[in-house]
Amino acid sequence: MKLLLEERGAEVVITEEVVKAAAGNVSSGKEVMKLLLEKRGADVVITEDVIKAAASSGQEPVLHIIDTHPKMLLSQEKWFAIAQFYNAAKLGNKKKIQSLLEQGVEQDLPNPRKVTPLWIAASNGHIEVVRLLLGTKSVNLNATDVPGRSPIFWAAANGHEEIVRLLLNAGADPTFIDTNGDTALLVSKRHGFQGTPDGAKAIKDMHFNLHDLQLDH
Repeated sequence: MKLLLEERGAEVVITEEVVKAAAGNVSSGKEVMKLLLEKRGADVVITEDVIKAAASSGQEPVLHIIDTHPKMLLSQEKWFAIAQFYNAAKLGNKKKIQSLLEQGVEQDLPNPRKVTPLWIAASNGHIEVVRLLLGTKSVNLNATDVPGRSPIFWAAANGHEEIVRLLLNAGADPTFIDTNGDTALLVSKRHGFQGTPDGAKAIKDMHFNLHDLQLDH
């Protein structure tokens, strides 16, 4: 999008979806949003869904940009908390997660890619954060992202055995098939537990657990 705006900014039709895509861009959201406002600021309307896209993607710099925009419609306080919650889940900051939970932050808001804080924490192997989120009983264990992958998917793929067990014990369904035709079991066989001392035994044990659950469905 950045290249498109730089080369053909005047030709881009500025819809809410375009602004949401800029706000929720995880790799260069700040740069894209700044460019969008510089090139087409008069056409940009900041809606609640735009703010939600930024917050649920952890884009605090984008929220700061939005906060100074003349067409800013909403109070930012709760949205900064949501962004901080997502980033804390991504980085494994248990203390920050606990603090924000005590403040009543919305804890299961999916971003435009349908990734939730539980999803990103499980994917990155942050077991204490996953345990804390599961303890709230308010997160969707089986929420899938755009390609159809639930929190257990990348936890399995990345070899986070204990997180997989936590999710399974909490009732996660390992049988979801993503858009590539893969399941948690298949990706764990392909990628799981690389480089861990007890990798062979761990992945074998997890495969049995996942396989048994799949047979039960």
